[in-house]
Amino acid sequence: MSNRASAHLTFEELACHDIIHTPYPLDYRDQCDRLPALCAMFEAIRAECTREAEMPCPLIVLSAYRTPAYQAVLQAHPAYKAAKNSQHVQGRALDLACPRLLTFDQFTNAVKRASAYPTSPLRYIEFRPTMRYIHVDCRPTKKLVEETVP
Repeated sequence: MSNRASAHLTFEELACHDIIHTPYPLDYRDQCDRLPALCAMFEAIRAECTREAEMPCPLIVLSAYRTPAYQAVLQAHPAYKAAKNSQHVQGRALDLACPRLLTFDQFTNAVKRASAYPTSPLRYIEFRPTMRYIHVDCRPTKKLVEETVP
């Protein structure tokens, strides 16, 4: 079994950040609407960041899958602003650090361009400029929502 979820995304990057690094669930890997959408979203954002930087631009995944228990720990701390019904628990979300090659505005523009692809599964973007990362997810809805959290 390959350690790659996609060309530039590994299953290690998708694992929970709990103490045992719970892997991205096998049953989520087998569902045709979950992992492929997550990977397509990641690869589109990476491609747009590379275009913006005019050179290969790696993305750092700060957070991906979360177990319900780990999500509860994050929710207990208001500073994390962790959602009650998190898409991370569903295996549909990524928190991506702003690449070193880009300003946060360039990163924002790259993510917005990736969301505009006709086949984009990206449905929610939460910009966190103060913390220099962007939350993206591919929840099963039709409409794209964008928010900024200070």
